[in-house]
Amino acid sequence: MGSSPYSSPDRHPDSAARGVAARKEVLRLLHTVLSEGRTLFEADESLSRLSPAQRAWAQRMAESTLRHLGRADAVLDEFLAKRPRLLPLNALRLAVVEMHAEKIPPHAAIDQAVRLLRSKASTSHWAGMANGVLRNVARNGGGSWQASGPQRLPPWIADPVRIAWGEKVLAAIEEAHERRPPLDITVKETAKAEAVAERMGGSLLPTGSVRLPRAGKISELPGYAEGDWWVQDAAAAIPVQLLGELGGSTVADLCAAPGGKALQCASAGALVTMVDSSAARMERLRQNFSRMGLPGTFVCADSRRWNPGRQFDAAILDAPCSATGTIRRNPDVAHRAVRSPDRAKLAGLQWELLRRAHALVGSGGRILYCVCSLIPGEGEDVARRFISEFGARAVPIDHARIGIDRAWTTDDGGLRLRPDCWAEVGGMDGFYAIVLEKP
Repeated sequence: MGSSPYSSPDRHPDSAARGVAARKEVLRLLHTVLSEGRTLFEADESLSRLSPAQRAWAQRMAESTLRHLGRADAVLDEFLAKRPRLLPLNALRLAVVEMHAEKIPPHAAIDQAVRLLRSKASTSHWAGMANGVLRNVARNGGGSWQASGPQRLPPWIADPVRIAWGEKVLAAIEEAHERRPPLDITVKETAKAEAVAERMGGSLLPTGSVRLPRAGKISELPGYAEGDWWVQDAAAAIPVQLLGELGGSTVADLCAAPGGKALQCASAGALVTMVDSSAARMERLRQNFSRMGLPGTFVCADSRRWNPGRQFDAAILDAPCSATGTIRRNPDVAHRAVRSPDRAKLAGLQWELLRRAHALVGSGGRILYCVCSLIPGEGEDVARRFISEFGARAVPIDHARIGIDRAWTTDDGGLRLRPDCWAEVGGMDGFYAIVLEKP
């Protein structure tokens, strides 16, 4: 393997994790999303052959490259007469993102990009071009990076967002997506949340979540092994709070994995029955409950067809959706189009599951319907149709008790959370949630 004119030692803190092996995995992850239309999660299994440090770095850099793809392309277009094919182009994109978003020394990013391209016979002839282009980027690319603005959402997401909330909100959401999100955790004993935040160097959010600006390996953080807390975005932790007091109540959680909402219910004293069709996801859910030392009933079944022979005080449906509200954590979502037939299929599934949740509660029972989507057709529109057809009543939201802004309430009595909410402290995922009372 040859060296480049920029072969100085890489002294960046991540230098032990980075190198050709990890970079090859970044390119494979990018190819999976940009060429095959799959998710980073679907491509993650082969990362197990890397060391833990390499694996974490490869995943993080694939996410960062996707998060800043528009800026990277704007920079490269200034110095490329013609874009190369996808593999060398992704190697260039990665190097540009390293320089401008990750603040990795330019000489290190250039050297590793050249080494990466030289490591394969099919791309070795691109190494010289990459060296020259990236040297120009290092000297003169900063202006294009700044001027290009955040990564734009694709039309299938941007159009519904623009129609619902306007161009200004769309721009704010895109800006929020560009920032790497903090780590949020939910503390099992809510009275101890402030102490946990202080111990872990985090901050206590108004809704009770603890926000950590930076985190290492999750399982090595204080309190993890002891079952003091679990990872859960602040937005995802709000919907269960709409149900009010849960102590002693029976709750059916449909499509329950990964289990954050079920853990909230159980830690509040509810008797929770969790239903999920995936045996693997259910096993991880069992492990989470075991670590937290909380009781629960686990059922591996299709929630649409599950018939327990009894009714519950409340049912939770965090429905399958386009996951557009999680782009700040999963930037690959923005780069794989959910086709209209797929969205229609999702809408049908959401409606079928919501009807099943309705059947599982008696008169006066409550149904929490929520989706991690920014598209009203998966949230607000579904709730309005349900209220109209079933005569359900939206349960009023106690904003002061939960610690949320009244402006987040929708016309139908639900709650709309967006990535630009709390932007000054790191934002949150996009969610729609509503509690419906059965007549």
